[in-house]
Amino acid sequence: IVDPAGLEFITPTKEYPNRNPKGAGYVSGEIYKYIGIVQKNAFGIVIKNAFPTKVTNTIKDTGDVTLYEYENTTVIHTVGPDFKKTPFIGYTEEQAITDLTAIYSKIFKAYLNVTNKNILRLLPVSGGSFAGKFGKIQNKMQKITVKSMNAAYNELGPVDQRKIINDTRLCIYDGNIQAYVTLGYEIYDKKM
Repeated sequence: IVDPAGLEFITPTKEYPNRNPKGAGYVSGEIYKYIGIVQKNAFGIVIKNAFPTKVTNTIKDTGDVTLYEYENTTVIHTVGPDFKKTPFIGYTEEQAITDLTAIYSKIFKAYLNVTNKNILRLLPVSGGSFAGKFGKIQNKMQKITVKSMNAAYNELGPVDQRKIINDTRLCIYDGNIQAYVTLGYEIYDKKM
């Protein structure tokens, strides 16, 4: 599973020094519950609310990617640009594609380094609430995402390309974490 996290939920930032996994919403919040890093007792009191040290030591900035094997699944955590915040708010479409290509490249490489997995459930990075002007205002995030994934894919050799084509499912989160974890949709047209 790919977790397109907000940086402040993994690593405290100047802007949000007290954030933690419990505060994450949408798909990241559901992933954190699913993998057990946010747990509540029978009274609704949070009893667990922290990432493993490897994750917090690795995810320090936008563009960072790390893979961690939890008890019930493997997660590739990443932080993409938040296009509604400085310095990303002024990005052109080309700058967005460049940054996201680098992130998707790291995601693909992290996945390819794990030999016992055969499905990469990939949610678009920097989509939804992170899309800024590229989202609903300009309606360009889908095009930016596809171009970025395609460019990252084209950096791979033929064997790795075949594995990515065969294994990747582009997932769209609709509020049902179980469907996100177990279903997914193929990312690429097989003609690629």
